[in-house]
Amino acid sequence: MASQRTARVDYRVEHSKVKWDPRTVEIRTHSVEKALEPLVQQVTTLVNRYKSLRKAGKSKTAHQLVREIVAAIDGLIQVGQDIAKDFPEIADEMLRACQDTKKAGEVMCLDSKTFANDPHSNEKRNDMIKSARALLSAVTRLLCIADMADVYRLLASLRLVEEKLAELEKVKDPQALLAAFKSLGVDLMSLAKLSGARQADLKDPRRKEEIAAARAMLKDASKMLLTSSKVYVQHPDVHSARMNRDYVLKQMSEALQTIYGAAQATGKSEPSPLEAPGALSGALDNFDANLVMDPAAFLEKRTQIRIEEQMERILAGARRLTELPTTRATTKEKLLLECANVRTALQELVAVYVNYAQTKRRSKPGDELDQSIQNMTDKTQDLRKQMRVAVADHISDTFLDTLVPLMLLVEAAQEGNQKEVEECAIVFTEGAAKLEEVANLACSVSSNAEGVKLVRVITKKIHDLCPQ
Repeated sequence: MASQRTARVDYRVEHSKVKWDPRTVEIRTHSVEKALEPLVQQVTTLVNRYKSLRKAGKSKTAHQLVREIVAAIDGLIQVGQDIAKDFPEIADEMLRACQDTKKAGEVMCLDSKTFANDPHSNEKRNDMIKSARALLSAVTRLLCIADMADVYRLLASLRLVEEKLAELEKVKDPQALLAAFKSLGVDLMSLAKLSGARQADLKDPRRKEEIAAARAMLKDASKMLLTSSKVYVQHPDVHSARMNRDYVLKQMSEALQTIYGAAQATGKSEPSPLEAPGALSGALDNFDANLVMDPAAFLEKRTQIRIEEQMERILAGARRLTELPTTRATTKEKLLLECANVRTALQELVAVYVNYAQTKRRSKPGDELDQSIQNMTDKTQDLRKQMRVAVADHISDTFLDTLVPLMLLVEAAQEGNQKEVEECAIVFTEGAAKLEEVANLACSVSSNAEGVKLVRVITKKIHDLCPQ
């Protein structure tokens, strides 16, 4: 948090351009929680001591707790005032929060002392509890505004890097390029430190991941930036040189925007599309989840049609796996057999449901309907296994020679053989497309959300890098 800050970046961020409502009180970081904990403990201890205060001499303990609370409040207010001096962008909100905290603290202390002197009064105890809640609310708001100082510092650093990238993009001279890159490197190191601290401090795991991914992208892209920029400066008329340089700049710009968004985001984060389970695996999960229902629902034709359509979409996806040239004959045979078994099990389950609905029977554990549902889920599980085997066949064949096309391309480039480079580039592009295809297939049958997300991120990176 700002109380433990390093040297301030000498750059201002326009207050109107920051996505922040000072009226919103949301604890987004571990440091705010940690700073709030001692005061919460002290106030809670004081509030919960009301029974013991009725004993002779115990009021001294309450008065000591009040003094400790006053000292803690004074310390927080001093930190807030220091932040207001360093960050004019949030000075008004911070000073207002300090004033509110001071007033709430005075009221809390007065009510606490009054109650300590008359611990038998329920009215005075209720007054103390209300003032304690108001104090904690005021302190929380003060700490949240202090946390925004860290955000402003990070945004200022981001803005500096953006400006340095814009300057580097305009450079035409090799010497000027080196100077611009050196200056950019200093700001990138500062940004890496600030964004890393924010990543570690955030409570929301998705936003932590977003910043981590953006930081990794900045690190990788910065390594390519100097090389691609040198080539472009030396050969400004070569279209591919400009494309490569612009691609790196675009990657870095996107990473900066990701950090911008994650640093200012409020509320609960939404799941990324990359986190969704694979299409076939998700369809099977939904199908299994929809199997248990009131038998009376099966008297409606649309219920039967909906479940049968769900299953046909799954079976169509499974059959596509049998058409892959890499699918072994034995795997294809077993997969088609499991498709038939699933269809048969569904027909039997529908018949049992209809029978229960017509006779108005209710399902019980271990009865015919329960056994039919269990049989259906067993068959869908067997189908999952065979689909994964088919994908494993495809993966094992694809990954036999993944590095060879790249190595041949590098060798041709090192030898300066343009014709061979073009030929190897075609082979490499085809291999990358095949790798992307098999990755998507693997994701389609996987229920491991983290694994699917990781593969999708890597696949996107391969897709983006391949043209380069």
